[in-house]
Amino acid sequence: MQIIETISDFNTFLKDYETQSSILVPVFCDSRLHPAQNRLCLLGVYGIKSKKLFILPFNHPEATNLPYKVIKELSKGLEIWTPDKKVLGFLPIEDQGHIEDVQALDYVV
Repeated sequence: MQIIETISDFNTFLKDYETQSSILVPVFCDSRLHPAQNRLCLLGVYGIKSKKLFILPFNHPEATNLPYKVIKELSKGLEIWTPDKKVLGFLPIEDQGHIEDVQALDYVV
């Protein structure tokens, strides 16, 4: 597991991220609030090919947080899987056409 706390680390992470499918798991500051009324605490990113886990902190009290604007760069991923695609809709990831919803697989299979 690697915690990405600087822009230079993020740029290095992004080069790896853009070359493989990934699983994105957003973690919000308050699990009881709706994502529209909540703040993103961190984003877990698992590279399927590299089998590496990255933690991107945005509002975490025990980390050096990344600027929120870097989330837009995550739309460059090849194929993105997430537990609930609707939740990612509240993040500024512009192109969500290549994001797959794991919950939707329950209805297909």
